[in-house]
Amino acid sequence: MSSSPAPSRAKRVQQRLTNEMKEYTVVAGYFALLFLAIATYRTVTLAEYDIITYAYGSAIIEAAILGKVVLLGQVLHVGEKHQDRPLFVAILWKALTFSIFAAVLITAEHAVKALVKGHPLSDEFRLSGGRGWEMLSHFQLVTVTFMSFFALRETARAFGCESLFALLFGPRPGGAPRKG
Repeated sequence: MSSSPAPSRAKRVQQRLTNEMKEYTVVAGYFALLFLAIATYRTVTLAEYDIITYAYGSAIIEAAILGKVVLLGQVLHVGEKHQDRPLFVAILWKALTFSIFAAVLITAEHAVKALVKGHPLSDEFRLSGGRGWEMLSHFQLVTVTFMSFFALRETARAFGCESLFALLFGPRPGGAPRKG
C-alpha cells in the first residue's frame, strides 16, 4: 500500500487549472506571435500610403480569444472526427472545423455586442465597402494559422511530445557534416 495519501479534490482541481492555464498560455502565445507579425506587416504596408495604424492590441486580444476557442473546442471534441485518418487529413479537418467554430463564436460575440449597444445587427455584419473581403481574408488567415498550429499539435500527438521536442531541438543524428 502507498504511504502517501491520495491528493485531495481541491489539489486535483488546482493542478488541473494550473495545467490548463499553462496550455492556454502556450496556445495564445503561439497565436499572438503570428497575429503580431501580421499586424506589423499591415502597419508597415499601410504606412507606405501614409495611413497610420497600430493593430497590436487587437492582435493580442484575438490571440487570447482563439486560445479560448481551442481549449473550449477540445472540451467539446471539435474536429476529432478524422483522428484515425492520415495526419494531413486530421490537420486539415481540425483547421477547418476550428475555423468554423471560431467564426460562429465570433459572430455570436458581435451579435451580442450589437444588441448590448442597441445597434442594429445589420450594422455589425455590413459587408459593403470592402468589409466583406476583409472578413473573408481574415477567415482565411485564421484557417492557415489553425493549419500550422494543428500540424504541430497533431505531429506531437502522433510521435509523442518528447520525441517531437527532441526532433525539433535536439542534435540531429547522422546530420550532414559541416563544410569549411
